[in-house]
Amino acid sequence: ELLGGAELRFPSQADSSVPLTVIINMLQGDRTSTLIIEDKQEIRIMESADEFDLAASIEVSHGGVIYTPSKILLRQGVTLDLCGRMSGVDETTVRSGGSFLLSYPGYTGTDAATPGTVTMETLKIYEGGRVARSTKCQNPTNVPVELQLTSLYEMYGSHFSSADFSLLGVGTHHRDE
Repeated sequence: ELLGGAELRFPSQADSSVPLTVIINMLQGDRTSTLIIEDKQEIRIMESADEFDLAASIEVSHGGVIYTPSKILLRQGVTLDLCGRMSGVDETTVRSGGSFLLSYPGYTGTDAATPGTVTMETLKIYEGGRVARSTKCQNPTNVPVELQLTSLYEMYGSHFSSADFSLLGVGTHHRDE
């Protein structure tokens, strides 16, 4: 359980050829703390709920990997900051107070997937939710992240920084003005 603005980091694996793997059966928190996943660290979140409601922010650094349930909910002060790899997600919902930040080389899928490409079925951004470029990623040439989505939903009052992304791979883009 992450409470009171805590930061949870695992020992550095910089000098190891083997990644550190941590399995989390249930991630609990008060929405003020952060789980930090660094290079050569793999975190597997095994929540069984239909939609994984993040109770803490998560930062995935370049070289770090997070395995998640297929549906993620970000809300009320929780941020998912993706500079590494996320695997398992099909749908991300960003509600009021939640943020999904991503930048090259962040990506989704397997090791074989292309860095800088985020692929999922659905991305929903509701009023007060934010999807924007991460400022934590090492991206000196400002390479945009390519979004490959079946459906993108932008609801009234949401903040989607479309200039930070390549939207060529978006199937249906729904805007609620």
